[in-house]
Amino acid sequence: GLVAENRARVRSGNSGAETITRASASAAGYIGFALGGGSWKITGSDGLWIDLFKAKDIATTPFQASNCAYQVNWPDDFIAEHAGNPLKNITISCLNKIQKGEAVITRFGLEGNAIYALSPQIRQELTSEHKATIYLDLKPSLGHQDILNKIENSNYKKSSETLQKELKLSLAQIGLLKKYLSKETYLNPDLLAKNIKKLSIEITGSAMLNEAISTTGGVALNAIDENFQIKKMKNHYCIGEMLDWDTPTGGYLLQACFSMGAQLAKHLNSVS
Repeated sequence: GLVAENRARVRSGNSGAETITRASASAAGYIGFALGGGSWKITGSDGLWIDLFKAKDIATTPFQASNCAYQVNWPDDFIAEHAGNPLKNITISCLNKIQKGEAVITRFGLEGNAIYALSPQIRQELTSEHKATIYLDLKPSLGHQDILNKIENSNYKKSSETLQKELKLSLAQIGLLKKYLSKETYLNPDLLAKNIKKLSIEITGSAMLNEAISTTGGVALNAIDENFQIKKMKNHYCIGEMLDWDTPTGGYLLQACFSMGAQLAKHLNSVS
Protein backbone atom coordinates (compact mmCIF):
# COMPACT_ATOMS: atom_id res chain seq x y z
CA GLY A 1 0.00 0.00 0.00
CA LEU A 2 0.93 3.66 0.32
CA VAL A 3 3.64 3.93 2.97
CA ALA A 4 4.30 7.19 4.74
CA GLU A 5 8.00 7.70 5.31
CA ASN A 6 9.02 9.91 8.17
CA ARG A 7 12.11 11.72 7.04
CA ALA A 8 14.04 14.47 8.73
CA ARG A 9 16.35 16.56 6.57
CA VAL A 10 19.19 18.83 7.64
CA ARG A 11 21.29 21.22 5.61
CA SER A 12 25.05 20.87 5.92
CA GLY A 13 26.99 24.11 6.25
CA ASN A 14 26.62 26.67 3.48
CA SER A 15 26.51 24.14 0.69
CA GLY A 16 22.75 23.77 0.93
CA ALA A 17 23.07 20.01 0.48
CA GLU A 18 20.27 17.99 2.03
CA THR A 19 21.01 14.81 3.95
CA ILE A 20 18.41 12.28 5.01
CA THR A 21 19.22 11.57 8.64
CA ARG A 22 16.31 9.29 9.53
CA ALA A 23 13.79 7.20 7.64
CA SER A 24 11.18 4.90 9.05
CA ALA A 25 8.06 3.10 7.95
CA SER A 26 5.12 2.06 10.07
CA ALA A 27 2.03 -0.09 9.57
CA ALA A 28 -1.50 0.76 10.73
CA GLY A 29 -4.94 -0.82 10.58
CA TYR A 30 -6.44 2.32 9.11
CA ILE A 31 -4.70 5.15 7.28
CA GLY A 32 -6.21 8.58 6.74
CA PHE A 33 -4.68 11.04 4.31
CA ALA A 34 -5.25 14.78 4.71
CA LEU A 35 -2.46 16.08 2.52
CA GLY A 36 -3.93 19.38 1.36
CA GLY A 37 -4.25 20.89 -2.09
CA GLY A 38 -1.71 22.39 -4.46
CA SER A 39 -1.38 26.00 -3.26
CA TRP A 40 0.70 27.79 -0.64
CA LYS A 41 3.79 25.56 -0.90
CA ILE A 42 5.43 27.50 1.92
CA THR A 43 3.04 25.74 4.32
CA GLY A 44 4.05 22.32 3.00
CA SER A 45 0.93 21.86 0.89
CA ASP A 46 2.71 21.37 -2.43
CA GLY A 47 0.49 18.68 -3.96
CA LEU A 48 3.44 16.48 -4.90
CA TRP A 49 1.66 13.53 -3.30
CA ILE A 50 -0.63 13.30 -6.33
CA ASP A 51 1.99 11.39 -8.34
CA LEU A 52 2.08 8.63 -5.69
CA PHE A 53 -1.68 8.22 -5.95
CA LYS A 54 -1.53 8.15 -9.75
CA ALA A 55 1.08 5.40 -9.52
CA LYS A 56 -1.44 3.34 -7.53
CA ASP A 57 -4.00 3.85 -10.31
CA ILE A 58 -6.20 6.03 -8.10
CA ALA A 59 -8.24 8.47 -10.19
CA THR A 60 -7.08 12.08 -9.86
CA THR A 61 -7.70 15.39 -11.61
CA PRO A 62 -5.12 18.16 -12.14
CA PHE A 63 -4.97 20.97 -9.60
CA GLN A 64 -6.47 24.33 -10.61
CA ALA A 65 -6.48 27.66 -8.78
CA SER A 66 -9.68 28.63 -6.96
CA ASN A 67 -10.62 31.55 -4.70
CA CYS A 68 -7.92 33.61 -6.36
CA ALA A 69 -7.23 36.85 -8.18
CA TYR A 70 -8.31 37.03 -11.81
CA GLN A 71 -6.44 38.83 -14.55
CA VAL A 72 -7.83 41.90 -16.30
CA ASN A 73 -5.85 43.85 -18.90
CA TRP A 74 -6.65 47.29 -17.51
CA PRO A 75 -5.90 50.41 -19.57
CA ASP A 76 -2.56 51.81 -18.38
CA ASP A 77 -3.88 55.21 -17.34
CA PHE A 78 -6.80 53.66 -15.47
CA ILE A 79 -4.68 51.27 -13.39
CA ALA A 80 -2.10 53.96 -12.68
CA GLU A 81 -4.84 55.99 -10.98
CA HIS A 82 -6.97 53.28 -9.39
CA ALA A 83 -4.69 50.37 -8.42
CA GLY A 84 -5.54 49.32 -4.87
CA ASN A 85 -8.96 50.97 -4.84
CA PRO A 86 -11.95 48.92 -3.67
CA LEU A 87 -15.26 48.46 -5.45
CA LYS A 88 -17.67 48.27 -2.52
CA ASN A 89 -21.33 47.25 -2.34
CA ILE A 90 -21.42 45.74 -5.82
CA THR A 91 -22.52 42.49 -7.36
CA ILE A 92 -20.54 40.50 -9.90
CA SER A 93 -22.09 37.89 -12.15
CA CYS A 94 -20.73 35.20 -14.42
CA LEU A 95 -22.77 32.62 -16.28
CA ASN A 96 -25.68 31.72 -13.98
CA LYS A 97 -24.32 33.02 -10.67
CA ILE A 98 -24.51 36.45 -9.02
CA GLN A 99 -22.38 37.33 -6.00
CA LYS A 100 -22.75 40.40 -3.80
CA GLY A 101 -19.74 41.82 -1.97
CA GLU A 102 -16.68 43.82 -2.89
CA ALA A 103 -13.56 43.52 -5.01
CA VAL A 104 -10.22 45.31 -5.16
CA ILE A 105 -8.68 46.67 -8.34
CA THR A 106 -5.06 45.49 -8.62
CA ARG A 107 -2.42 45.77 -11.29
CA PHE A 108 -3.03 42.09 -12.02
CA GLY A 109 -6.81 42.38 -12.16
CA LEU A 110 -9.51 41.88 -9.54
CA GLU A 111 -9.60 40.08 -6.22
CA GLY A 112 -11.93 39.96 -3.24
CA ASN A 113 -14.90 37.99 -1.94
CA ALA A 114 -17.29 39.02 -4.73
CA ILE A 115 -15.07 37.44 -7.39
CA TYR A 116 -13.61 34.55 -5.38
CA ALA A 117 -17.09 33.03 -5.10
CA LEU A 118 -17.40 33.01 -8.90
CA SER A 119 -14.27 30.86 -9.35
CA PRO A 120 -16.13 27.80 -10.73
CA GLN A 121 -17.97 29.87 -13.36
CA ILE A 122 -14.90 31.91 -14.36
CA ARG A 123 -12.76 28.78 -14.50
CA GLN A 124 -15.35 27.09 -16.73
CA GLU A 125 -15.30 29.96 -19.22
CA LEU A 126 -11.50 30.25 -19.17
CA THR A 127 -11.23 26.53 -19.91
CA SER A 128 -13.69 26.56 -22.80
CA GLU A 129 -13.17 30.04 -24.25
CA HIS A 130 -9.69 31.04 -22.99
CA LYS A 131 -11.35 34.14 -21.58
CA ALA A 132 -14.30 34.89 -19.32
CA THR A 133 -16.81 37.72 -19.12
CA ILE A 134 -18.03 39.08 -15.81
CA TYR A 135 -20.66 41.76 -15.29
CA LEU A 136 -20.47 44.38 -12.58
CA ASP A 137 -23.59 45.91 -11.06
CA LEU A 138 -22.18 49.09 -9.57
CA LYS A 139 -25.46 50.03 -7.86
CA PRO A 140 -27.35 46.84 -6.90
CA SER A 141 -29.62 48.72 -4.47
CA LEU A 142 -31.29 50.60 -7.35
CA GLY A 143 -33.02 49.35 -10.49
CA HIS A 144 -32.33 50.64 -13.99
CA GLN A 145 -35.32 53.03 -13.98
CA ASP A 146 -34.36 54.47 -10.57
CA ILE A 147 -30.84 55.15 -11.81
CA LEU A 148 -32.13 56.67 -15.04
CA ASN A 149 -34.48 58.98 -13.12
CA LYS A 150 -31.64 60.22 -10.93
CA ILE A 151 -29.46 60.92 -13.97
CA GLU A 152 -32.18 62.70 -15.95
CA ASN A 153 -33.44 64.74 -12.99
CA SER A 154 -30.02 65.75 -11.72
CA ASN A 155 -29.18 69.45 -11.34
CA TYR A 156 -25.48 68.79 -11.88
CA LYS A 157 -24.12 69.70 -15.28
CA LYS A 158 -21.35 67.09 -15.43
CA SER A 159 -22.14 63.39 -15.64
CA SER A 160 -19.30 62.57 -13.25
CA GLU A 161 -20.82 64.88 -10.61
CA THR A 162 -24.21 63.23 -11.03
CA LEU A 163 -22.68 59.77 -10.62
CA GLN A 164 -20.68 60.76 -7.58
CA LYS A 165 -23.25 62.91 -5.75
CA GLU A 166 -26.62 61.54 -6.85
CA LEU A 167 -25.71 57.85 -7.16
CA LYS A 168 -22.83 57.85 -4.64
CA LEU A 169 -20.50 55.99 -7.00
CA SER A 170 -16.82 56.02 -6.07
CA LEU A 171 -14.13 57.58 -8.23
CA ALA A 172 -12.94 54.08 -9.16
CA GLN A 173 -16.44 53.09 -10.29
CA ILE A 174 -16.76 56.26 -12.34
CA GLY A 175 -13.30 55.63 -13.77
CA LEU A 176 -14.41 52.17 -14.91
CA LEU A 177 -17.42 53.60 -16.70
CA LYS A 178 -15.34 56.25 -18.44
CA LYS A 179 -12.74 53.73 -19.64
CA TYR A 180 -15.06 50.95 -20.72
CA LEU A 181 -17.79 53.02 -22.36
CA SER A 182 -17.60 55.11 -25.50
CA LYS A 183 -18.18 58.85 -25.12
CA GLU A 184 -21.55 58.48 -26.83
CA THR A 185 -22.66 55.72 -24.44
CA TYR A 186 -21.38 57.54 -21.36
CA LEU A 187 -23.32 60.68 -22.29
CA ASN A 188 -26.54 58.79 -23.10
CA PRO A 189 -28.55 58.56 -19.84
CA ASP A 190 -30.35 55.33 -20.71
CA LEU A 191 -27.23 53.51 -21.93
CA LEU A 192 -25.22 54.83 -18.99
CA ALA A 193 -27.85 53.52 -16.57
CA LYS A 194 -27.82 50.12 -18.27
CA ASN A 195 -24.04 49.88 -17.96
CA ILE A 196 -24.09 50.92 -14.32
CA LYS A 197 -26.29 47.86 -13.81
CA LYS A 198 -24.31 45.56 -16.10
CA LEU A 199 -20.77 46.63 -16.98
CA SER A 200 -18.92 43.99 -18.98
CA ILE A 201 -15.31 43.20 -17.99
CA GLU A 202 -13.14 40.58 -19.71
CA ILE A 203 -11.09 38.16 -17.61
CA THR A 204 -7.99 36.81 -19.38
CA GLY A 205 -6.52 34.48 -16.79
CA SER A 206 -6.19 33.49 -13.15
CA ALA A 207 -3.49 33.82 -10.51
CA MET A 208 -0.73 31.24 -10.33
CA LEU A 209 -1.62 28.01 -8.54
CA ASN A 210 0.64 28.75 -5.60
CA GLU A 211 -0.97 32.16 -5.09
CA ALA A 212 -4.52 30.80 -4.85
CA ILE A 213 -6.33 30.59 -1.52
CA SER A 214 -7.41 27.07 -2.42
CA THR A 215 -7.35 24.60 -5.28
CA THR A 216 -9.65 22.18 -7.01
CA GLY A 217 -8.33 18.90 -8.30
CA GLY A 218 -6.71 16.02 -6.46
CA VAL A 219 -8.27 12.63 -5.73
CA ALA A 220 -11.45 12.27 -7.78
CA LEU A 221 -14.65 11.97 -5.77
CA ASN A 222 -15.62 8.82 -7.68
CA ALA A 223 -12.42 7.20 -6.39
CA ILE A 224 -13.73 7.16 -2.80
CA ASP A 225 -16.85 5.74 -1.18
CA GLU A 226 -19.39 7.43 1.10
CA ASN A 227 -17.01 7.04 4.06
CA PHE A 228 -14.03 8.62 2.20
CA GLN A 229 -12.37 5.21 1.76
CA ILE A 230 -10.32 4.79 -1.42
CA LYS A 231 -12.23 2.20 -3.41
CA LYS A 232 -9.08 0.52 -4.69
CA MET A 233 -7.35 0.48 -1.29
CA LYS A 234 -9.26 -0.92 1.65
CA ASN A 235 -8.82 0.94 4.96
CA HIS A 236 -7.13 3.93 3.26
CA TYR A 237 -9.08 7.20 3.48
CA CYS A 238 -8.76 10.68 1.95
CA ILE A 239 -10.29 13.86 3.36
CA GLY A 240 -9.93 17.61 3.06
CA GLU A 241 -8.61 19.70 0.21
CA MET A 242 -6.76 16.79 -1.37
CA LEU A 243 -10.15 15.73 -2.75
CA ASP A 244 -11.50 17.31 -5.93
CA TRP A 245 -14.19 19.66 -4.64
CA ASP A 246 -14.69 23.41 -4.49
CA THR A 247 -16.32 25.95 -2.19
CA PRO A 248 -16.04 29.70 -1.51
CA THR A 249 -13.48 30.98 0.96
CA GLY A 250 -14.57 32.67 4.18
CA GLY A 251 -14.67 29.72 6.56
CA TYR A 252 -16.54 27.32 4.29
CA LEU A 253 -13.32 25.54 3.26
CA LEU A 254 -12.19 25.08 6.84
CA GLN A 255 -15.60 23.96 8.06
CA ALA A 256 -15.94 21.41 5.29
CA CYS A 257 -12.49 19.97 6.05
CA PHE A 258 -13.28 19.82 9.80
CA SER A 259 -16.60 18.13 9.02
CA MET A 260 -14.92 15.51 6.86
CA GLY A 261 -12.48 14.77 9.68
CA ALA A 262 -15.29 14.46 12.20
CA GLN A 263 -17.31 12.20 9.91
CA LEU A 264 -14.32 9.96 9.21
CA ALA A 265 -13.55 9.70 12.93
CA LYS A 266 -17.17 8.75 13.60
CA HIS A 267 -17.01 6.07 10.92
CA LEU A 268 -13.71 4.60 12.14
CA ASN A 269 -15.00 4.50 15.72
CA SER A 270 -18.01 2.56 14.51
CA VAL A 271 -15.96 -0.10 12.73
CA SER A 272 -13.05 -0.43 15.16
